[in-house]
Amino acid sequence: MRQFNIVVLFGLFFTIPSMAADFVAPRDGTIANAITNANAKVNGTAYSIEITEDISGSGTINKAVNILADGVLSGALTFADGPGINSEINNITITGGGTNGAIVNSSGFTASQAHNLILNNVTLDSNIRGSQGGAIMNTGVINVNGGTWSNNKASAGGAIYNGGTLNIDGTTISNNSAESSGGAIFTTGTLDISNATFDSNIAKVSGAAIAGQGTITTNKSKFTNNESTDAGGAIRIQNIGTPILTITDTDFIGNTSGNYGGAIALETGTINVTGGKFDTNIASGTGGAIRSRGGTITGTTFNQNRGRQGGGVYNMGALTLENVTMTNNHADNGGGAVYNSSGDLVVKDQSLFEGNTANSGGGAFMISGGNTATISDAIFKGNKSANGSGGAVMIAGTGKVTVTNSTFSDNHADNQYGGGFYSTSMDSYLDNVTFENNSANMGCGLIHMGYKQSGGTITAGFMTIGGNSVFKNNTANAGGAVFNVATLNLDTTDGNIIFTGNTSDFGADIANNDDPSLIATINIIGDTNVLFMDGGIAGPGLINKTGANELIFGVTADNTAFTGTYTQSAGETTV
Repeated sequence: MRQFNIVVLFGLFFTIPSMAADFVAPRDGTIANAITNANAKVNGTAYSIEITEDISGSGTINKAVNILADGVLSGALTFADGPGINSEINNITITGGGTNGAIVNSSGFTASQAHNLILNNVTLDSNIRGSQGGAIMNTGVINVNGGTWSNNKASAGGAIYNGGTLNIDGTTISNNSAESSGGAIFTTGTLDISNATFDSNIAKVSGAAIAGQGTITTNKSKFTNNESTDAGGAIRIQNIGTPILTITDTDFIGNTSGNYGGAIALETGTINVTGGKFDTNIASGTGGAIRSRGGTITGTTFNQNRGRQGGGVYNMGALTLENVTMTNNHADNGGGAVYNSSGDLVVKDQSLFEGNTANSGGGAFMISGGNTATISDAIFKGNKSANGSGGAVMIAGTGKVTVTNSTFSDNHADNQYGGGFYSTSMDSYLDNVTFENNSANMGCGLIHMGYKQSGGTITAGFMTIGGNSVFKNNTANAGGAVFNVATLNLDTTDGNIIFTGNTSDFGADIANNDDPSLIATINIIGDTNVLFMDGGIAGPGLINKTGANELIFGVTADNTAFTGTYTQSAGETTV
């Protein structure tokens, strides 16, 4: 609609056009007439087209245009003969353009033909393309500000196919669908999203909101209630090239996938997440919220996500979790919060894992394979494994495990072993840790199963518990605090180690396994500080005290069930 200014001059009123359009449709003719005039214009300023009411029409635009509308366009606009042409579309609704979509920014689908296109408050509704990009096909550059895209359909990229650069800010993208992947967007180029909402988009294969590869960045956006039949309820990154997915302060809520990655699935590349939350996402397979190939997740909250393995995250690469909060996630199999299948895992900076559950191992964490796991400054509270081991953490691989400055409390393995921590690692080190009020069938605080068998040879692994560690009020049928199968080192070099208030029918503090094929051994080392136990040790095996530290058994300690051999070459033992 044309705008007018009111001017008062010597008491008389005049109306003059403030920004007169070069062409007003339908007053001056059809959309086809407007495009013909625009294409005939000598290069210079953009040809302005104003649409003042609902109109039909399509065409190919070869010169710079500025389209302003106060109505609905039923048709399709193709932008060609770029690059270096800057065009703009403002405040228009484009709908029902047959099977050609609404906007094609590339003649012949090549970047060399596309315009630099700006869309301001553009609504794209109910557009259809039989191939890719139900509303938009882009191989150039499009900057989108505001607007709404809904009910668009295509084989891939229900709303848009992007093979160039697409920047979206403040747009609502909802109820779009794809017969294959990318219910809303399919991208092979660069995609940058800010302040956008993706809601209730559907993909019959994968990536209900976004699918593809390349570089994808989201900031301060929301992905809600998107659904894919296979992978990536919201986003799926395909196994092509080395894509990078960067997500900042973005929320994923209520997304679902029929296979893996309830919110996000990566087939290759890395994911970097900062802030935001993943809430109530569901995958029928692995990764209730995320199935990743490694990356970094910082300051993010995961709550009530669910998957078969890895209720929150299923990971297959080097992954760092930093200051994350993971609560009430569930795995039908293992790893209520995280299942680390392969790749080194690092957890640090006050990460919290609370109330997570798994049916068969690792209420919070399941870590398999031969890679390393490093956990520091973490809290594991109230996690539960219903039918497997490791109420909080289950180490099912043989790689090195290090846990420092961390707390395990009120975790439970109801029918198996290791209420707080279960490990088959060949090299585990725990320092400045607290295990309190955990419960299990065996080894309620932790159980060390670290050994490997090759042919007829069994090799024992090592678990070392370092100073400033406390095992308090843990309960199990055997090994109230610790159940040891291989070699357990108790090292007081850096501080005292305290066992107190633990209860069990067999070894309130520590129980050694009685398997004759592998002699369970406890080594007490460190030349300073104190190892205190008020529950006692049970089982066969060896206890070797070689440190100059002091071993103190409290008045309630009961060592009568220890049937092995005790040797001391240094320090003191007080009973």
